[in-house]
Amino acid sequence: MSTATAIQQLTAEAAQVFDAAFDDFSSCSTGDRFATLNAMTEFALQHQAHLARFAQVLEHSGSTLSSVAKDLRYSSTATLLQHEVGFAKGQADAYVRLGKLLQHREYPVLAEAIEAGTVSSQQAIVITREFDRQRDRYDAEFLAVADRSAVAFAEGQDSSQPWSPEALRDSIRGWFAVHDPEQVELQAAQQQARRECSAWVQDDGMVALNALLTATDGAAVKQFLDANAAPRTRLSAPEGNPEIDMRTRKQKMADALVRAFTTAAKTKDSSTQGGAAPTLLVTVPVSEVHKFADRAPALARVSRTQEFVP
Repeated sequence: MSTATAIQQLTAEAAQVFDAAFDDFSSCSTGDRFATLNAMTEFALQHQAHLARFAQVLEHSGSTLSSVAKDLRYSSTATLLQHEVGFAKGQADAYVRLGKLLQHREYPVLAEAIEAGTVSSQQAIVITREFDRQRDRYDAEFLAVADRSAVAFAEGQDSSQPWSPEALRDSIRGWFAVHDPEQVELQAAQQQARRECSAWVQDDGMVALNALLTATDGAAVKQFLDANAAPRTRLSAPEGNPEIDMRTRKQKMADALVRAFTTAAKTKDSSTQGGAAPTLLVTVPVSEVHKFADRAPALARVSRTQEFVP
């Protein structure tokens, strides 16, 4: 039996096992569901590891033409992965990079974790991308420590869950920032110079905005928009029953952005459009006043948004 036939047979058998597991999931115990979760996670990670190794052999195996992909009538390995596996271009390029990492072992701990299937491809892609951006500025000893640490956080420990790709990205950037603060200051100055914002009116009268902000300013804006788009903001639905908010997350963020601008335009501190400061009505129940008098935590409610404030 050929290797290709064996893979096809294995895929068919796995499909039957998954169908049975999914059929049982609705009626099985919580313990069995945890077991299924762990099994599915392990399978998914192994599948991603195989794809990374497949990218490696596509990119580095001997070929009649200049590459295996061209032997198979594709212009590049990334293009092959786009068409055959259904990857978006960025994802295909990232898998090609993982294949090169498995071949050249620039970050050996990460390469071993990819092959073992203990980190996801998305985690590995984030780690590799951040390391590639910074590796020329740091010594081999620091990169070796970062390699081990990033993989440890990606895999998770007995007392903690594996870190998400976003958490890994932020932490790795933090490690580099602590190690080379001068570089961080340089990057901050470059970001400040690149900041921009534009607005234009579309044919239907709607206004489109496009902005590029520094990391610090962008984080503040994003935090505000995310907070106002969270599910709990259903209590501040603009119309009708405050418990029912049919807005999408993007619509909530758009409403929050407009609310921030209209509020700023009415304040005396606005440099271009002054006006009377808005009236803020806060309701404090008598019971909460008594709590405050007793030096206990107390809450009030903003009448316009129905948000609780200390």
